[in-house]
Amino acid sequence: MLKFGNGCAADESWWDAAACTEIRLAGNKLRDIEVGAFEEICDTLSVVQLDNNDLEHLPEALLALETLRKLSISHNCIRALGSSAPWQDLVVLACSHNELEELPRGIADLQALRVLDVRHNRLNAIGKLPSGLEQLLASHNQIVSLGRDAFGSASQIQELVVSNNKLVRLEVSDMAQARVIDARQNALQVFGPLPRSEMLDQLLLGFNRLESMNGMQLANASKLTVLDLCENKIETLDEDALCASMSLKMLDLTNNNLVSLPPGLGYMKSLQTLSVIGNPLRGVRFSVLQAGAEKLKAYLRTKGDKPGAMLHAEAKNDTGPGQGSSTNMDPLQTLLWSNDRLRDAHARAAGSGILNLEGLLVGSDKPVESLDLLLGAHANCLASPIRPLVDLSLAKNAFPAIPSQISQPLAWASLLRLSLEENCIRHVDSTSFAACPSLEELVLRRNEIESFDLGATLTHLRILDLRQNKLNGVPNCIARAPLATSLEELLLGFNYITLVEVSLASLHRLKRLDLSNCGLQEIPRGLEQLGLLEYLNVENGNLRTIPATLAQLPRLQALLIAGNPQRAIRPHIVAEGSTALLEYLRGRCLAPMPAKTEAKESHEGKSAPASIPAVARTPASNVEEADLEEVHSRGTLVDDAVDAVALVFAVAIDAAAVDAAAIDAAAIDAAAVAEHHDATHQMVDSSGGGVD
Repeated sequence: MLKFGNGCAADESWWDAAACTEIRLAGNKLRDIEVGAFEEICDTLSVVQLDNNDLEHLPEALLALETLRKLSISHNCIRALGSSAPWQDLVVLACSHNELEELPRGIADLQALRVLDVRHNRLNAIGKLPSGLEQLLASHNQIVSLGRDAFGSASQIQELVVSNNKLVRLEVSDMAQARVIDARQNALQVFGPLPRSEMLDQLLLGFNRLESMNGMQLANASKLTVLDLCENKIETLDEDALCASMSLKMLDLTNNNLVSLPPGLGYMKSLQTLSVIGNPLRGVRFSVLQAGAEKLKAYLRTKGDKPGAMLHAEAKNDTGPGQGSSTNMDPLQTLLWSNDRLRDAHARAAGSGILNLEGLLVGSDKPVESLDLLLGAHANCLASPIRPLVDLSLAKNAFPAIPSQISQPLAWASLLRLSLEENCIRHVDSTSFAACPSLEELVLRRNEIESFDLGATLTHLRILDLRQNKLNGVPNCIARAPLATSLEELLLGFNYITLVEVSLASLHRLKRLDLSNCGLQEIPRGLEQLGLLEYLNVENGNLRTIPATLAQLPRLQALLIAGNPQRAIRPHIVAEGSTALLEYLRGRCLAPMPAKTEAKESHEGKSAPASIPAVARTPASNVEEADLEEVHSRGTLVDDAVDAVALVFAVAIDAAAVDAAAIDAAAIDAAAVAEHHDATHQMVDSSGGGVD
């Protein structure tokens, strides 16, 4: 029975024991938790994490946790959460990737709830929500309707994500605090009107069935920076509404039914990205469409004057970049317009989901504050209208530790690759990347890492690069689940790893292993069990032996051993490359070495090796004409015998497996056979014949 308590050790006083506030049981294949498991800590427990298990229903043991503030039960098989939700202090409820068909009727009573994550379920409707809710993440469901009943009381919602559903109509007029509205990939035919708000920054309506912008009332969102209307059926644009959005930076109209573009788009100074490919536009050359936003805007300015709505907006609020005043710009906008490289990286990430900040913060006056602004924007999906952030590079910024923004809960669920290369990081613990559950590649090379422990947070990690750090051993977490079952590439070169104390036999999926330039003294245990290993680099170490059994790994193609003090394998074989080296090692596995005792006996008895046929000497005078054929046959046998002796002699020397006595014996036998060979030729010559 699973049981938790606040008990103390026998040698510990009760007043020194710390209260248990968090339970993390992710990835343990749990099917249930017995009632009463949390009985002794129900008054102190605030965080429970049960992700990646085999739960089919909500454990009743959780219903007794009155002080619970965060519950994470994602990636299970739960179909229902029950009819009530007793957690009055609950702030975060994460139950994505389950089989939920409905939410509890009492969820609206959770007044403390701020984040509700129900992505990737089977919901077809969402009822009344808590009034204090700030984030609703409900993408990848089967939701058909979502009207005012859901948002009537939830006026504090800042981020609404309902993409990949079956919505036909969406009304958001009550969401005055919304910063992000993502309704991509639905069946929307009606949307709007937008609330009158200066908070809305991102509106994503791509991949729907909208035919016009009527009713959206874009003028209500004066601070809108990103508008995605791609893959719809829009035929005309509302020029006044668009041009009144003085902060708009990205407009995606790809693959609609537009036949013309309003000239006013050319006068929008803040607009950096304008995508109109895939429309039946008339009078606009394709080369202009492909040339980029600035050239397209210049072309549109030749087709008409600045619209009146834009003139009115400029007179009312002169806050556009390059127009003198930036007092009304938020801190992020101020940062972006003060640094061209940051602004370009920010804009590129909006369309690609790849944010490259390599070396862009190292010379900043306030690097930590700047990073908080940038990552905070992307963590809240403010700069990814086409796709969420999947690749983030923070290399070469001299960070002394993992940035705190990386650890924000629910912020980096889509991140697949993270690079923190060439910083000054010293320690990595189990909480460093807990907010990146989907991470597949982690690059930490060229840091100063001395301690490394990922815990059980990264269940999908395939590539781990820890080269050029200060590790003195292979981290224990690598040989344990979940890393042991997911890692395919492990790069540990240029560390201080002289001995590998953990067995690598559990890394069943490992394909590439780099332990070069570490001073390695022994080949790690368990390598012979890595059936998928294709690449092994142990160059420039202190290896004195290379096990021939490495060549028996079925998929090993590259074996690099140069720069080690081993002597069993000659340098010219190593220099020929992996193919020659593996072939040589396979030969060592198959061919047994000759025994020294047999060689000594052969020398003492002065008898020819068993493979050399014995030839009787015959005087030349006794050779008759009729015996010429037999002599010819014997001459051929002698030639074969000489070749055989030479082969034995060469193998004995190359393998260094026989002593001087064996070599002398082979030399004596070779001389005897050669003498007999000459005598036979003389016999043949005296008889008038020849031996070929």
